Amino acid sequence: MPVLDAGEGWYAMPVAEGTLAALAYELSNDERVHVVDQVAEGLACAHEEKIVHRDVTPNNILRLVRDGGSCWVIGDFGLVKRRPGQTSGPRTRGAVGTPGFIAPEVLGLGGHGADPRADIFSLGQTIIFMLTGKPREGDTPLTVPTAWLPLVEKMTVLDRNERIQTMAEVRSGLTEVQARLRAQRRTRWGSSDGDQALTPTEVVVLEAILALDGDFRRDELRARLKGRLLRSQITIGVMGLYKRGLLEPAFNDHGEQCGEQLTEGGRDWVLNHRELFEPRADPDDPSPVQEDDDIPF
Repeated sequence: MPVLDAGEGWYAMPVAEGTLAALAYELSNDERVHVVDQVAEGLACAHEEKIVHRDVTPNNILRLVRDGGSCWVIGDFGLVKRRPGQTSGPRTRGAVGTPGFIAPEVLGLGGHGADPRADIFSLGQTIIFMLTGKPREGDTPLTVPTAWLPLVEKMTVLDRNERIQTMAEVRSGLTEVQARLRAQRRTRWGSSDGDQALTPTEVVVLEAILALDGDFRRDELRARLKGRLLRSQITIGVMGLYKRGLLEPAFNDHGEQCGEQLTEGGRDWVLNHRELFEPRADPDDPSPVQEDDDIPF
């Protein structure tokens, strides 16, 4: 979490859109991967400075607006375990951390028993919350989606010596999560069932996105569809495409959201359903596709 300004006895930080606890329900799979990757990157920086957060929870992960996009940050370092020789945060609620997210070694050894692996456990519990609405209790069976299961299992092993050891390994594991998600989408969209049939509104929105050719901003999409769809219809169409996994946020080199784009699986879906975007000869259509239009990839 960046500090914008500070003085004697005060400091200012950006206003957040909300916490992961409040926003988890609306995230697509690709957004979930992005959340975990950005938080793991932030915690890796803390660990390099010999600082252990000790209170990684959905309430301490916040979404900020930056340059018209958004990013995720880890905040509330009030309970950190500092580098040797520096005073650490106080005990709270009988233990350091938030119930449901505290690593078992912290419960057993106290806050001074925490090392970076404790934050890895807490981030694993946070992923479980993001996917299911609550953290895992004890050693109960994991019920997360199969694409996430191997990574979450390794992050939340009760014995810290058998757990993933660094945030770099967590970020590497996210690459495997993305690969499994893409494989699942390809399998689903390649099937002949009708579950993936788009609504007419979604088809019109997707057609306009293809015409924008690449990353796009929501205002560009609205301008292209002006006169064809109401603003609310465009929002519903975009949300539907997100839920189907066809769209994802687009990020710049600094990790800041700069627009939206088709997912890799979304491109596969379009290529497998070209008939939806073939030229039309309907004279009543105010914005027909021309003969020389093509899918821009």
